[in-house]
Amino acid sequence: MMRDARGGGSVNPEYKKVLTSLVKTGRVDLREHTRVTGAKWIEDKSVWELDTEPKGEGLRVDAVIYATGLQADLRGIDALQSLVEGAPIETVEGMPGLTNDLMWNEEMPFFFTGRLAGLRLGPAAGNLEGARQGAERIAWKVGELLKERKRSFYEADSGYGSEEHVEVDSRRLGLGFENQFEVLGLSDEE
Repeated sequence: MMRDARGGGSVNPEYKKVLTSLVKTGRVDLREHTRVTGAKWIEDKSVWELDTEPKGEGLRVDAVIYATGLQADLRGIDALQSLVEGAPIETVEGMPGLTNDLMWNEEMPFFFTGRLAGLRLGPAAGNLEGARQGAERIAWKVGELLKERKRSFYEADSGYGSEEHVEVDSRRLGLGFENQFEVLGLSDEE
């Protein structure tokens, strides 16, 4: 369903306007559903001559940008194999069935965002909007986990004094009004 919703790729609305404008002025030739099968550099003209499928006649370009993305499949990412084997979770075509907070499971605060979080974030998971949504969910959960950890630390008879309480308006962070590093220095007096 996600592949169908994405239609093979997507462009956010802001860049879609820019792209449409460039196509209308003739500065960009948009070729959807086209695959580059070969490329040859023409030195004297400083252009690439591309072979495409379906065949294009004499397609010459100034630059080639390789942006095919990542295959969202845990089984093909070597660095995650010990996690997949040691703490198996349900997957759908290699995409993990994460919690709503984008954690591996409720006991393991190992977070994912981007295309690998697609089952929770939907078709936009690999785009800027998905990155924003993923970052918000993860930030809220990390904040919650840190509060729980701090609470349990002070509930234990540690002898380390009292808990200092500082309120941070997370909305201001998310909207870019505050810097996440600046809030580390806040105290109750501020």
